[in-house]
Amino acid sequence: MLTADQTAIIKATVPILESGGEALTTHFYKVMLGEYPQVRPLFNQAHQASGAQPRALANGVLMYARNIDKLQELGPLAAQIVNKHVALQVLPEHYPIVGACLLRAIREVLGPDVATDAVIDAWGAAYQQLADILIGAEAIVYDKLAAAPGGWRGARPFRVARKQAESAEITSFYLEPADGQPVIDFVPGQYLGLRLMRPWPRASGMSSFCIMRGTVRPVLSAKRWRNGPCAIRASAISRSWSMAARTKPRRWAAQ
Repeated sequence: MLTADQTAIIKATVPILESGGEALTTHFYKVMLGEYPQVRPLFNQAHQASGAQPRALANGVLMYARNIDKLQELGPLAAQIVNKHVALQVLPEHYPIVGACLLRAIREVLGPDVATDAVIDAWGAAYQQLADILIGAEAIVYDKLAAAPGGWRGARPFRVARKQAESAEITSFYLEPADGQPVIDFVPGQYLGLRLMRPWPRASGMSSFCIMRGTVRPVLSAKRWRNGPCAIRASAISRSWSMAARTKPRRWAAQ
């Protein structure tokens, strides 16, 4: 629980976040992804390159600061974050890394005259408050998924049962669980975290995809762009699970 003074400090930083939040979050990602390679696979590198991820985080931090004394206003945003974190298998041990890098970015970007000890202490307390909320909510979702029919916790191997060329550029991959057991029900709007394991060093990554429609088995449709990235659309997903794929995939691990 934040003190009244800490809450006042957080609210006082809102104008700074409105004008310079993206610079702060860009530096945050540079520090964290550069110094903590263990969390790098949790972040979409294409979104990093485009600036979409720093912008999204800046908006989230700003919304949190604006509503620090009325957290109920964050309901929809918090639920979206929880679902994406579960899809990407974000765990409690990841939160201290994020917190340390965020406080360091605040100090380095804003400078000691603005980011005083009192400001850093207030944001440290605010971050821990948010981390505790998210960790608790995510634990409930993880437990619910594990206990549901066809559910699981951690990694579950899937294999490519069928590959279908939809056009000269688009190929769909139909997946099924390697153990032959049922797969948990899914609903549109949930997320699929896709981890690609490539043979060259430091090349694995994970992306999250929102599900717009469903089938009885997960389907991924990939479009190859000439001289560009591969775009992947997920047609179906069980409740917030992530998959790990290898180059020339034949076996995937869903989490």
